[in-house]
Amino acid sequence: MIRVLQVIGSLGYAGVESVVMNYYRYINREKVQFDFVTCSSSPERYDDEIMRLGGVIHRLPSRSGKPFQYMKELKKVIKENGYKIVHIHQNSASMAMDAIVARKCKVPAIIGHSHNTRCNVLWQHYLFKPFVSGLLTHLLACSEDAGQWVFGNNAFTVINNAIDLDIYKFDKDSREQIRQELGLIGTVVGFVGRLHEQKNVLRMIDFFKAVHKEQADSSLVIIGDGPLKEEVERRAKDIPNIFILGKRDNVPKFLSAMDVFLLPSLYEGLPVALVEAQAAGLPCVVSNRYPVIDLIGKVKILSLEETDEVWAKAILDVEAGDRSAATKLVSKNGYDIVLEAEKLLYFYLNIMK
Repeated sequence: MIRVLQVIGSLGYAGVESVVMNYYRYINREKVQFDFVTCSSSPERYDDEIMRLGGVIHRLPSRSGKPFQYMKELKKVIKENGYKIVHIHQNSASMAMDAIVARKCKVPAIIGHSHNTRCNVLWQHYLFKPFVSGLLTHLLACSEDAGQWVFGNNAFTVINNAIDLDIYKFDKDSREQIRQELGLIGTVVGFVGRLHEQKNVLRMIDFFKAVHKEQADSSLVIIGDGPLKEEVERRAKDIPNIFILGKRDNVPKFLSAMDVFLLPSLYEGLPVALVEAQAAGLPCVVSNRYPVIDLIGKVKILSLEETDEVWAKAILDVEAGDRSAATKLVSKNGYDIVLEAEKLLYFYLNIMK
């Protein structure tokens, strides 16, 4: 059995962690086992599940706050455990820091995996970008745009942000249950994600305000948490029918209850939430600022330069139609985790030959 060290910033409620865990659950763990590096000193969402599946969690100092101590500890983890594959997940070319450590440890396979098209610390990204690809043995990305963001013109392989389609399949009973519990009557607009500047959540409130002006019984259901939560609550205070529900473990049920999914992000790699929404058969209204995949033929792309009223019209004009066939279309387009995990398994096995 091969143990792969997954170098990831945290194990909480975020897209990258969700992607890695989806693959971990469905990969053949008799052949490939995942261990994890995280910079969190406290328990996180996936800790118990990782240990239950046979993984090991290595807790390191803050990568951004204590970079040299982080690199020293990462070297120790790699050396002491003899990892032959190190899989680095990052939003920028700063993955070079981890790759340098793996190089010094003479790791045979050093994989860089790009998950976004922008990052918070731009100077680091542009500092490392000219030589990051040369430090890695294999280049992966969640989309073409994400790959080009980090690796430029160097050849890379796209690994789809696949999901468990059975979980997200539209369920009529769940729809009725959630709508009854919350008292939802008209069009239900939904959002799932971090309440962060990247997701453009404050502008989203403005969009819904225009929706509510046109349809008084419409609702906005927001699932997620983040640094902008208090500001979102303040912005939403005087607008009726906005439900800010925080983190939820039953997201698929809420997706079934929604009528349209809204994701006006400023940037993304390839949002897992958008794949999940489409698997539930939801029409999606999204911004033109990031790579968008239309897997079921129900995605509307709008410029953020458009007015709130234009966005509201697009949201209210959607037609869900039959939602039962959505998972088959998503699978056909390469986002079924059962099939994609098999591909990742053979990728790991082949690079060790």
